[in-house]
Amino acid sequence: MSVGQELSYDIVLSAENNDFMAWQCLVFHHSCITHVGKAPIVVVHGDEPELVDGFAWLEQAGGSVQRAPNFRHYGDIMYAPWNQLKTVELAVSDEPWLVFADTDMVFLDQVDFTPQLAALGPRSVGLDRVPFLVVNDTNRTIVADGCQHAGVALDAIEDRPVTGATPYLIANSARGELCAAWELSTKRYLEKSFAFHNGYDPGVWISSMWGLALAVHALDWDFVLSEQCVHTLQDPEVNPAERPILHYSYGIDHFNKRRFNRRDRYDELWTVVGKPGHTSGAVCDAIRAAGAHFGLAA
Repeated sequence: MSVGQELSYDIVLSAENNDFMAWQCLVFHHSCITHVGKAPIVVVHGDEPELVDGFAWLEQAGGSVQRAPNFRHYGDIMYAPWNQLKTVELAVSDEPWLVFADTDMVFLDQVDFTPQLAALGPRSVGLDRVPFLVVNDTNRTIVADGCQHAGVALDAIEDRPVTGATPYLIANSARGELCAAWELSTKRYLEKSFAFHNGYDPGVWISSMWGLALAVHALDWDFVLSEQCVHTLQDPEVNPAERPILHYSYGIDHFNKRRFNRRDRYDELWTVVGKPGHTSGAVCDAIRAAGAHFGLAA
């Protein structure tokens, strides 16, 4: 196997079988073929026999769609990020590396993940830096419990924090080991966080991210942090040359993705316009381009 083949990869998305995630996958797919030069694998979680229209359109256009059960139910807790963890475990690919992204991401410029992959060993993970996965007075009790359960010293989490999120870069051959530890740590953290916050809370939502951080330490894996993503919560402006991936996970001025959670709002979706030079403008430009690509714009 040549060096180039050793660093070849598939990009994988985790989605649920609904109209809201379908349009995001269409937009991501178009940005991926435009700026990465390859189509992503979309793992669609759902127990319905038929795919919603958006995923059917994706398949008709030559996109790669894989089906999987919906794992968001965990006891009495509805927790959608379980599907992402299960996507890491279940996605089918023959490539030696996998890059796991979120549906609400778009590529703004040319992206090549091979330099990052070259810095990783088989038992290591690449992540994109975020500011919030640190131990503080609010989460210390929950993190300490997770550490004890995982056999990890709290000092290790504080001294070498795994402050990263998607895209996750993981060796195909080692993801089974990682997912097993990740699932155990996430279950514990989710239960404790849900009880601590007395229900749903932003701190509960990131349980799987903490679960991954705990798993990396428990397995004694290495990790490498990059800074390729613009996050709409922190960065209202875009500079694709510096950060070519936009993660529009939060509502932003001039555009709120949650407005387009129904099929009957698609006609409006494909004509949205945001603020030039800002994250809303970049997202809306990508949406209109995808609509034109798939022949969906009015």
